[in-house]
Amino acid sequence: MIRQFLNGMVTRSVVVHVSPQRAWRKLSDIANLPKWIVGIKKCVITSKKRKGVGATRLITFQDGSLIEEQIVIWNSPKSFSYLVTGETIHFRAYFATLSIKPLGKNLTKITWSGYIGTNNVTRSKFKKAISKYDLLYKSSLPRLKSLIEK
Repeated sequence: MIRQFLNGMVTRSVVVHVSPQRAWRKLSDIANLPKWIVGIKKCVITSKKRKGVGATRLITFQDGSLIEEQIVIWNSPKSFSYLVTGETIHFRAYFATLSIKPLGKNLTKITWSGYIGTNNVTRSKFKKAISKYDLLYKSSLPRLKSLIEK
């Protein structure tokens, strides 16, 4: 089996029936992940900053695994980007952006895009990783929609 360094993107969107400002208030609460991302048990802010560039969070998954993330771009009230940091990363790189696009007075599109760069893996293992993240995004965004529209 040939091993190689591979990379790819996962992008999913959802339309919510609220104003962009209301969507941003919920989306920019970077510690509320357990309320909408499937498989997350707990999310704790580990920096003095609760929002914006430099804010960090520690995420605990249902299986007990941990990852650290740091906000690296903050374009309030339109988007923010984060990357996985620390020893717990299973990839060479993971960088993601959550963004908001107004579609009308009370209609907003939220897009979640993630870049995944692998360590030395087979193409089959890489495709499984991409599929896993695609399923995560696909199953989590409807939960985000429910949270925002409440």
